[in-house]
Amino acid sequence: MVACRFLLLSALLLVPFSSVAARDDDSNTVEVAILDVLLERGIIDAATYDELMALAQAESQRAHDMDLLESRMQRMKAPEIKVTGGKPGKFLLESEDGSWSMGFKGRLQVQVDVTDGESGNREADETNYSVRRGRLALFGKAGGENLTYKVEVDVPTQNSANRDKKDFSLTDAWLNWKVGENLDVKAGQHKVPFGREVQFASSKLDTVSVSAATKEFTPDREPGLSVYGSTPDKFVQWWAMSSNGEGTGNSNKSGKDGSGASGLRSAARIVFNPLGELKKNGAAFQTVDDGGLKVAFGASVMHNADQAQDVDGDGTAGDGRSNDTSVGLELQVLAGPVSFLTESFKRSADVSGGSDIDDDGYNAQVGVFVVPNEIELVARRSEVDYDVDPDRTETTFGAVFYRDGHNSKFSLEATNVHIDGPANDEMVYRGQYQIIF
Repeated sequence: MVACRFLLLSALLLVPFSSVAARDDDSNTVEVAILDVLLERGIIDAATYDELMALAQAESQRAHDMDLLESRMQRMKAPEIKVTGGKPGKFLLESEDGSWSMGFKGRLQVQVDVTDGESGNREADETNYSVRRGRLALFGKAGGENLTYKVEVDVPTQNSANRDKKDFSLTDAWLNWKVGENLDVKAGQHKVPFGREVQFASSKLDTVSVSAATKEFTPDREPGLSVYGSTPDKFVQWWAMSSNGEGTGNSNKSGKDGSGASGLRSAARIVFNPLGELKKNGAAFQTVDDGGLKVAFGASVMHNADQAQDVDGDGTAGDGRSNDTSVGLELQVLAGPVSFLTESFKRSADVSGGSDIDDDGYNAQVGVFVVPNEIELVARRSEVDYDVDPDRTETTFGAVFYRDGHNSKFSLEATNVHIDGPANDEMVYRGQYQIIF
């Protein structure tokens, strides 16, 4: 009798341990084998067999549930996707191995424009509220550190600068392959490397809008392919690009019908930073705190190989501009609280059956932090001298109130616009608030 009780106790003790060992085995073969031996030898009866079998199955299910709970807790402690953020433009979802990521950032610029035409130019009078820019961007790594991407859309309303722009538009959309430590290849829609002010993000300007010369002579974003790089210390930076030559979002519309012209735009730019890299920023945030000095100077060249266009619509292309070539020089200096930027441009356009058309222009701008990192005063003069059209001159004075750098700022400016000819002058007053998130 003592032996029977000992065997029965042993069986009961073995049940939980055997169920742990076989918890993933749906047949519970170990438990069944033990209980079958006990029943066959008459140590337990059928009722006890059923009772012990139910206990074994319950223990097996409990162990399985514990394993499932522990697995879920581990996934919560170490998720496949890591989330970082905490600052504007820094929100990031990243795979556990770091090879894939997706960041999110946005920009909102709300603006009011008041245009006051001078005597004889009263039809220019206008007051307009607008969303100058409403941009959302996704960016990150695409399978590795050396392959990155960005997709950005803009949802502006109509305003004095973009009277026809009111729908969704694609701004940046590119893939960037880092070939080497200081060599990259970028494909997709991005900025053409010509000029300096245009290379600043619109959020990093210390004026509400770019200068008249920048608007006239520099393209913005175009679909194309670029290669760029630098020396290891960033003393020399360079860019080269081939693009469609037809503006943002447009395909190549020239160089067809047997023309020898490709219709493509080619551009190259080189910049020298003798005192270290000067980041793309209009205000002197890089030097205001330490009183340092930064200098960058460079040159750009651009050629648009278009075939002659039919300007007057008479069915012949012999009266239109075809190839045009532009050159630009640039200089930017940051010294303590002071920022200075100047550029000059010259463009020569071939005219089939006529004389070439030569246009040139410049901009010169200075900004001073009167309260470091908080209040900046800005003045700018920009002029475009046309060979055919009336010349244009803009003189701007403004103030910028930074609450959190460029992440939150309020800008005010007044611009006098002078166009050669009778009754063409006007004053434009702008106010803009910007947030980056």
